[in-house]
Amino acid sequence: MILGYQIGVLYPGFSGAPRGELAEICGRHGFSVAARRLSDVDRDLALSTVARRVGSRRKDHLRVVPLDYRSPGHGRAFQIEEVLQQGRESAGSVAGARIVSTEEKITVEAPASGPEIAACMTLGRRLRDKAEWLVTHADTRTVSRAIEAMMAEVRGFRFLSRGSYILGAWDPKSARVTACLSELRHRFYDEASRTGLRASVVTVTDAGENLAILTDAAIDDTERRLLLLTTQLSAEARSESVLPSTLERRKRASRELHESIENMAWLLGWPAARLLSRAKDIRDAYALARSGKELVAPGWIEPETPTQERRSA
Repeated sequence: MILGYQIGVLYPGFSGAPRGELAEICGRHGFSVAARRLSDVDRDLALSTVARRVGSRRKDHLRVVPLDYRSPGHGRAFQIEEVLQQGRESAGSVAGARIVSTEEKITVEAPASGPEIAACMTLGRRLRDKAEWLVTHADTRTVSRAIEAMMAEVRGFRFLSRGSYILGAWDPKSARVTACLSELRHRFYDEASRTGLRASVVTVTDAGENLAILTDAAIDDTERRLLLLTTQLSAEARSESVLPSTLERRKRASRELHESIENMAWLLGWPAARLLSRAKDIRDAYALARSGKELVAPGWIEPETPTQERRSA
């Protein structure tokens, strides 16, 4: 028997949910990593997130750029600039507003030099309001990252696309996932208006075509994750530029993939032995390395050429 989990967070009608309530539900069901992803946010992070999403290429000829802002009681700061155009070419930019975060609030101010620009100040106030909202509320991306952490903890496989996962129904962890998702749906989804956070659980019990579809999806997800780790290992082997934090993420990802394949080998069928062998090689390579210089790729992984390295950078 298989459980397929679908997290419906990327459809019209979801306008966010309180971080504290989401984190409390996830934590109560034992998903501490998911709870931390929901609750570990401050105004610095919220402002940085909003500014990054805005980007520097806007149709209104405004851009948001980070400032090296250091003063007591202040965190992150960004400058909002108006990009000047000369024909189709950029002719520089002029600062029109600043947005600064502190522990207590986010403020929109005039630029350090020069007058305010109305459009820049308006954008700054929009960014401020969105960042303040993100401090207390989780949007679709935040919820998705929390659910991904939950599924990584129980070693689930992605089913066809983001937001859907496969777990073995016999696994004791599946009961926790089911209970957590059911509570999320009950608390944050309005059945009548079909709005909010929708979480669904589908149980597949037959061994026919439905099982074959899940097997194909599990193999596809395993191959995708293996290819990603293989590409990363090929680029990072013997490298002096691999950060310790990057190495730790790779170790965790390769360990989780190996455990996922072990847990669901029966579903993967005959490809399971090959996939498990490759995953073990990658897991062991990262586990033995204390730095990028000590990272040795298995013989079946071809080293990247300089051209490939530039493309993957």
